[in-house]
Amino acid sequence: TNSTPRTPCLCEPKAVLTHLERSLAPTSCTLKALGERDILPQNRQIYELILTYNFSLSETAELKIHFPGLSGRLYESLLEGGPFHMIFDSNKKLCFTADCYPSTKKLEKGKGYVLRAAIRHENTSYLDELKNLSAMLKIKLASDISLECYSTQQGALLGMPDRKTKNSSWNDVISPGEKRPLYFSAPKKGSIPKHAVVGDSLVGSVTVDKAPNKGGGPRTDRSVKHYNLSWKVGPALVRDGGPSAQVQRKEKKLAGDHAKFKGQLDELRALLKDRQFGEFDEKYRAALGQKSDYAPFLSIRLERLEEAAKNNPNPDVQEILSAADAVVDKISTEDIAAALYPVVDSEDESEALVREEAEKNRRMLCQALLRKLRIVKKTLDAMKDNDDEDKRLSYERTFESCYKQLRKWSADMSAMNAEISIMTAERERIRSRFACGLKALGSLEGPTGSKEVLELRRRLLVALNWHHVVEYEDRWTLIRNPKSYTLF
Repeated sequence: TNSTPRTPCLCEPKAVLTHLERSLAPTSCTLKALGERDILPQNRQIYELILTYNFSLSETAELKIHFPGLSGRLYESLLEGGPFHMIFDSNKKLCFTADCYPSTKKLEKGKGYVLRAAIRHENTSYLDELKNLSAMLKIKLASDISLECYSTQQGALLGMPDRKTKNSSWNDVISPGEKRPLYFSAPKKGSIPKHAVVGDSLVGSVTVDKAPNKGGGPRTDRSVKHYNLSWKVGPALVRDGGPSAQVQRKEKKLAGDHAKFKGQLDELRALLKDRQFGEFDEKYRAALGQKSDYAPFLSIRLERLEEAAKNNPNPDVQEILSAADAVVDKISTEDIAAALYPVVDSEDESEALVREEAEKNRRMLCQALLRKLRIVKKTLDAMKDNDDEDKRLSYERTFESCYKQLRKWSADMSAMNAEISIMTAERERIRSRFACGLKALGSLEGPTGSKEVLELRRRLLVALNWHHVVEYEDRWTLIRNPKSYTLF
């Protein structure tokens, strides 16, 4: 519709998607009464609701947090807070704060971000209603997505070339009050962000008319009306043109043990993700009775043992080492080398499937070796100076042999590079090559480093007798790794 009702306008429709919106559900909530300072006249107690949300960013992006129904309201709001919210990184370091008028902030790529929101009121029933309040995460896209405009619905659906005609309907002048149908196509396959998941929305705006140049000056968009636009990411989203022929061939070729045990493996992974160890053990024993030497079964058991050992101060180290050895022994390194070394003809389905299977086995082997290194490193870190020296040397030899084997098969595996760098630094520390250990940490050092990296860096600096640097790092640790969340 012509948005300038008294004058004709030139129809020039444009649609642009600029942001990705994601709804976050609270992972925890806490309702508590505040102290004496926050008591209103006539002894009216103020209560505070703390909502916690978790999210991750797959790439550096600008974002802001919006709470539907609360953000953008101040004096007319019944609640105090709007809400006030703060974002922390995985080390509990404060990244930024905002209130009822959310602001945009740039955050680095990373996992484990925590959003904490505080809402206050004297009526607890109001706060109880907000315990499931969703937070909208609005992330700016790396590049805007422009949508093509068509004069017919089928033209937008099928990509018909009517939009390119010289005398198309949107090059005409629209009279005051005139209505004209316009249709926009879906985003192109390659333009959809890779981190978009089902339920996300791509949002932007639509403009239909443009303001005419006044006095021959440059055109201005101030008087042009913008309409909100949203595109929902659905479950059938495929970025490469649908289930590709390669995937279809893979599904047809899926046979034998993979097809037989795929459902059981998926069920075990789901139970492990939810940390339901009791039910996991029951399902695992039933699956193991069908085929006790199936490598993926052995690998997921190793993952379960490692997960359970994270919060256990005295884990069964030998059980984890034995489980890791069982996975390593089951995988044939000769078959992996034979399949990965020659150049494979991509048009030969059988060769491509063999190579893909070898790549899976290589990753499974590296994961088993990496988990073995983790538990040995954890054990060495927990040992004291007066512990059995022979036992220490035995673990150090195990670490060395496992590390050498991992380096043979971990080339070009960027997902493991960070952990391998940590293990390399630990190896150099064991060999008393402390400066080489610092060099191995490389880009993992600094303010953005994890707590594990910073602790290992400190041990290397102490071993080098660089006490002035250690003192400097200790002071910054209070800021990089706070013991608790700031303010609330």
